[in-house]
Amino acid sequence: MTNNQATIRIIIGLVFLLMSGMSFSLEIDNDLASNQGGFFSVNVQTAGETTEVFITDPSAQRQKTDIAYAYESYVVIDGAAIRLSGSAPVLIADDKVRSTGSFKGQAGNTINWTIDSSIGRLIVQLKVAHCKCAALFL
Repeated sequence: MTNNQATIRIIIGLVFLLMSGMSFSLEIDNDLASNQGGFFSVNVQTAGETTEVFITDPSAQRQKTDIAYAYESYVVIDGAAIRLSGSAPVLIADDKVRSTGSFKGQAGNTINWTIDSSIGRLIVQLKVAHCKCAALFL
């Protein structure tokens, strides 16, 4: 193997390593421009989570200001809090995304979950709908 081939393999490996740690998100908003008063948007990650919520105040003096630290999704199983993790969000309608995944329930059964996150037109509110469905084995 030549030095060029080894260098290329190292670069490709680093790219894949960096991509595996990336958090994929989709931005949804209330259909206002970011410089308009009342603008609201959220970068939605897996399980409806986010670390970025942007808002423009009604006077539009503070534009697209990030007001979030961390919005995370957990379930409690047998007294232990477990953070949900699943698919990257997928756009399913205008300003509506869906993420899916599963976790092991208290009885060892698989609990599939779906989380839809949406923002209505001209609304300054994120709506998050959770659905958890247990797979029962009889």
